[in-house]
Amino acid sequence: MLKENDSFFRRMLMVSDLALVVASFFIGHYIKDYLGFLYGAEAVRNIYPISYYLVRIPVAVILWGGALYFFDAYRTFRGRDVSESLLIICKAGFV
Repeated sequence: MLKENDSFFRRMLMVSDLALVVASFFIGHYIKDYLGFLYGAEAVRNIYPISYYLVRIPVAVILWGGALYFFDAYRTFRGRDVSESLLIICKAGFV
């Protein structure tokens, strides 16, 4: 059953990875707004409003997904150590 649905699971993994990238952006921006509320405008004055970043999110998602795909993050997980997966993530993050 897993071999039959292997491509489906890989696509779902990629979609969930990229959805987490987008979600982490919005969570980070919410935390920035919350810290600005707590500590005043000086704490977050060098950060642009969310509208500035919204046009850049698709670029970041495409680059991140492409880098993970290029470094074979979505090939089979059998026989892969956690350290190898972390190395792939670090390479993709560096790119």
